[in-house]
This record gives sequence, structure tokens and C-alpha cells, in this order.
Amino acid sequence: MSGMGFINEIVQTLLYTGMVEGIKPVSGLLVGPSGGGKSQTLIPYKAPWIHHTNDLTSAGLSDILSNDVSGKLRTIILPDFNVPLSHKSAVVTLTVSNLLSLMSEGTCRIDDGRNQKIMKHEPMSIVSGLTPEMYTQHFKKWKALGFIRRFLMVNFVYSLETRRDGSAQIREGKVTSENLPDIVIDKTKEGTLKKVKLEKREAGDIEILSMELATNLGYNLMRDGKTHKIKWVEQERALEFAPHLMLQSIAKGNALRMHRNRVNQSDIKFLIRLLGFTNPARPQSI
Repeated sequence: MSGMGFINEIVQTLLYTGMVEGIKPVSGLLVGPSGGGKSQTLIPYKAPWIHHTNDLTSAGLSDILSNDVSGKLRTIILPDFNVPLSHKSAVVTLTVSNLLSLMSEGTCRIDDGRNQKIMKHEPMSIVSGLTPEMYTQHFKKWKALGFIRRFLMVNFVYSLETRRDGSAQIREGKVTSENLPDIVIDKTKEGTLKKVKLEKREAGDIEILSMELATNLGYNLMRDGKTHKIKWVEQERALEFAPHLMLQSIAKGNALRMHRNRVNQSDIKFLIRLLGFTNPARPQSI
């Protein structure tokens, strides 16, 4: 879809963090308009360490981990996060809890009422898409659980120009409802992890940039006293530790995406542009 160029770069970079040695792969949620191509953007990507699924439950997570005998999986692509959130409340709560532990510790707990079973794995990331309405509906609970800070939230809207270009492409048959051809981002069968160096200069730049991400993570949903409408309000900045580590990992993933084994200033420029998408109160127009 027209206008999704940089969104695709973000997705590819997140996926490449799954190939970097010594880091946890970075999860991401594309928060954008319904029907805007979020799912179509995610579906084509293929690699040995990526698992695709259309739905997620705790039992489904358990099956994914138990079937990964070699332990090569690092990322789950779920094109539409609205799907698992449409289940019954108890199922959604357990799924979110297990996703949280899977991303942070690599574990998943199954409790069928008679037996408890803990599946162990290397930490995995989730890359998915979500509508703004569903995001705001679940935000407060996710924030309290610490679920929000496990994700890079990519907030965007479509500009009038992009909407016109998209309509023109559909009219001319250049965009259809069919899935795009596969995009294989790693042609090796084993999905070997690779080392990426981070030197002092870039490390200092990332430390400064982490303040911006921490500020954006500090936004909260509040009800306006006069209009009674729910809106995003900047509150206390989040601790910089998690944002700092996340940006380091993303910089390494972007370097690997560009076929380099060292982070350089072009990765810093990528992070600067990326940070514009992390403020929920001001989604980037693409």
C-alpha cells in the first residue's frame, strides 16, 4: 500500500533483531487505521526464526514452543492482534500473561485445571497490528501489567495524499486483496545469530534518544474535565532503562538489515525518525 515504505523498514528491522546475538528480539505493534494494510504488511515476511499464526491462545503458544524442538524460533508474526483480543475475557487475560512471560523470560504456563505445565524457551518477540480503538480499550490494564513497555508502539495515520494514491493504485489494479509475494529476509536454513558491534559514539547517542522514548511511554489516557472525552496526556516519564535497551537492540537490528556488523550514524538517523512514531498523542502521518 502507498505510504507504507518506512513502516516496512520498521517491521524488517524488528524482525532482524531476532538474528542479533546476545539480545532479546524486539516486539512491535503497528497501531493504525482499520483496513489500512497492517496485516498485508506483515504477512509476506518469512525466515527460519519466524512463526506465522492468525490467532493466539495459551494453548496455541504451548504448541508453538513444544513443536520448536531445535529452539530456532525467535519471533511470532500475528497479522491482526484484534483476533486474540476478541476471545472471552479470561482467555485474553491468560494469553496476555503468557505473552508477557514469553517475551521477557521465554516461558509459557499451561493450566488445564488438573495439571500445570511450564514450557521453557528462549525469549521471543511478537510483531502484530492493532487498531487505535482496541489499543485505547486495553491500554490501562496493559500499562499496569507492564505489557506496554515490552512493545515498540508504532502509531500512524494516513495523509490525504496517501489515501488518494492508495485509491488510485486499487483503481488501476496495482493493489488487490491477495497476499503479496513472500519476502524472505534470511535465506539460510538455520537462521544463525550474528554479532553486531555498538561503539562508544553511537552508544552515547542512543542513551540520549532513550529519553525521548521514555517520555512517550509516559503518556496516559485521561478524561477531559470539560469535554469528558478521553485523550492522551503526557505524565511522568518512564524509567529510561527498558527504552535504552530497546533502542540499542533496534539499532543493531537495523545495522544487520543493512548488512553491517556495526552500528553507525545511519542507524542513529533511523532511530530519530522512528521515535516520531512512538508518541500515541501524535500519530505520524504517512
